[in-house]
Amino acid sequence: VEKILPTLKSIAPHLKKGAIVIDVASVKEKIVENAEKIIGGKNHFIGTHPIAGSEQRGVNNANAGLFKNAPCIITKTKNTNKNALNKISDFWKALGMRIYIMSPKEHDKEISRISHLPHAVASATASSISISDVKFIGTGFKDTTRVASGDPDLWTSILMDNRTNVSADISSNIRIMERIQRALRGANRNELKKILSDAKKKRDKLSTDEK
Repeated sequence: VEKILPTLKSIAPHLKKGAIVIDVASVKEKIVENAEKIIGGKNHFIGTHPIAGSEQRGVNNANAGLFKNAPCIITKTKNTNKNALNKISDFWKALGMRIYIMSPKEHDKEISRISHLPHAVASATASSISISDVKFIGTGFKDTTRVASGDPDLWTSILMDNRTNVSADISSNIRIMERIQRALRGANRNELKKILSDAKKKRDKLSTDEK
């Protein structure tokens, strides 16, 4: 994430007139704001975020079907060139992606909830065990903490760049955990079941949409 703007500055003098430049970072507001200034004028910058992949990285983990039917957010601002936006939208559609268009600010709020917060929660959960626990761990813990295996340098940059939204979402998550804690301390089965049922309903909806 922190390498995008310096890279844009280095390539900007070499672009042909009318060139369209995109990024694929999972944070957008600061990048797009500055990238439009760097690339703008005779050329165009379009912020994009293909929401696909895993905790793995590198060419050895390449997947030919990576983008098929996955969502891709394309950001739009008052400076966005309509023709450039349409071309980039067609580009991602050609790779099989579902296109959504929103502002960089809306993108960062949405992705904080569905990607950045889960990574922070997974990392906290993975950090809560000791090495001696590993031999007892089953698929539940592995599934819950899978994304914590992501590259620490990359995720430090992502979380820091979107820290205002992530911090707010962590506070919301803590409030739900505190509800669970109060239900447990008070032996309140009805409240606990209500929380778990709400979570199951939302997760089951996700599973249905994936089919």
